[in-house]
Amino acid sequence: MVETSNLRSWILLIVILPVLNFTVIYAGNAIATDGGYRNTVVAIGERVPEDVTLLQRIKDDFTVASSFLFEATKNHLYFSEITILVPRSWTSYTAPDPIQSERFETSDFIIDVSQETRPNRPFTNKASGCGQPGRYVHFTPTFIADSNEASKYGGYGKAIAHEWAHYRWGVFDEYSLPGAASFYASSNGHYMATRCTLAIPGQAVATLPGKSDVECDPLLGEPPNHCQFVDDETTRTSFCIPYRIKISR
Repeated sequence: MVETSNLRSWILLIVILPVLNFTVIYAGNAIATDGGYRNTVVAIGERVPEDVTLLQRIKDDFTVASSFLFEATKNHLYFSEITILVPRSWTSYTAPDPIQSERFETSDFIIDVSQETRPNRPFTNKASGCGQPGRYVHFTPTFIADSNEASKYGGYGKAIAHEWAHYRWGVFDEYSLPGAASFYASSNGHYMATRCTLAIPGQAVATLPGKSDVECDPLLGEPPNHCQFVDDETTRTSFCIPYRIKISR
């Protein structure tokens, strides 16, 4: 749930990210003429305990994500500037800039506590269709501050870029989700594992006791429902951002 806010509840911090020697900042909308995203708002929830070191971690994590995004989009897109909304209850921090139109509930990224079973899992609140932007991306303070926690989701570069793809570009995950089909029939009639590129290596395996991996071979026909594609996380290969965030690139 996203809490409502007013201007008196937050203070403002604008961060210019030193990414790949791009120092010229252009006025405009979300994408500048040099491919840099501006007006990107990261809001810290009022329930988050005061911790000024979290601000530096946000800067560091988004700098890593910016470099990752720049490489993944073949030197086209990156984060050039982020705006951080800090709770006014954080008494040890004084804002250098006044809040203008920024609001917690309309922020692009929200850093707040979570009540989920997997509390530090990053996610995007998106109820719209393909190609339509989401509502916001949610991270927990632990995810932002603890690199070991972030490594469970591929590290900061992959995780932030992956969620940004959901939020900003409206794309969906390009891997099979629990309860969904793990294989599909291609145009030539052969069955293929659900993934964004055939360059991702792996094998089809049986997930039920007593079942053989042989019957999961897609070359023999449509694999049964108890078959699943398991990719090789140790192999470095090209992949798309919407794919599983833990695979090497």
